[in-house]
Amino acid sequence: YIKIDASTNVDNLQNIDQTELEKHKRIDDVWLVIYDKVYDVTDLINNHPGGTDSILNYAGRDATQIFESVHSKNLLGQMKVIGNYIK
Repeated sequence: YIKIDASTNVDNLQNIDQTELEKHKRIDDVWLVIYDKVYDVTDLINNHPGGTDSILNYAGRDATQIFESVHSKNLLGQMKVIGNYIK
């Protein structure tokens, strides 16, 4: 995985489409999209303050809107970005 910061070249990330994204929506394999980046949040789900269901409800799809409503963008720097979301 890649941690993104100001110096990260996001052009080198793999491209992930909806078909691939939808394969990752189980509690032991959770990917979601935030700001057109795909994040593997598998390691975070069991410790999420909002509970596992709040993440699983958005697994395999775009969670940008709900993320914005409850989290700071600064949190993204602590998450595993694995690719660019291709619509």
